[in-house]
Amino acid sequence: MLSIILSFAFWLTVPAPGNGSAHRQSIPPDSRPVFLAVMKERRTADNSIRGGDLLQSFTQVEKNEGHVFNPGTGIFTVPVDGIYHLTGRFTIGCYQCRNREFLDRPMSFDVTVLKNNSPTIHQFSFPVEYTGAVSINPNTRTHEFNILLQLKAGEQIQLRYRSKKCSPVKEAFLYEAHFSGMQIH
Repeated sequence: MLSIILSFAFWLTVPAPGNGSAHRQSIPPDSRPVFLAVMKERRTADNSIRGGDLLQSFTQVEKNEGHVFNPGTGIFTVPVDGIYHLTGRFTIGCYQCRNREFLDRPMSFDVTVLKNNSPTIHQFSFPVEYTGAVSINPNTRTHEFNILLQLKAGEQIQLRYRSKKCSPVKEAFLYEAHFSGMQIH
């Protein structure tokens, strides 16, 4: 009887992604929270004016045990205390121009892992290459990060991405993103 009461209490206290109100998440006792979300559409990576975009509106969710990931907001809400493995994989288009700034200081595509939409906990800078030619389907490169985090129930994780234009009309694009996570302990 006590386990039923505790399960019900936990069920009522897990916050919903994005709004802070109670949200009912149930994780079967013999399973662990896990999610895999994919975004497959070309998006701009020029966020220098707007201060960085949060990776939102994932186009497909392949797995979401316990409904821990909100594809609209891109937020993973931690359902139980534990150690989590998070992975991000990004397909980035190469820059199509060459200028002095690019030659002196190579550009990067930066992905920041945010916890509770505040202090940065990890930032990854992936190189963006110069192709030297304009094409409709530019060369792309795929980059990946893997991290282990000790997280507490109710904490929220999301990704922010930034890059910089190398000319007024040419920039790197984000072509595809995968974001996944699972509790490992």
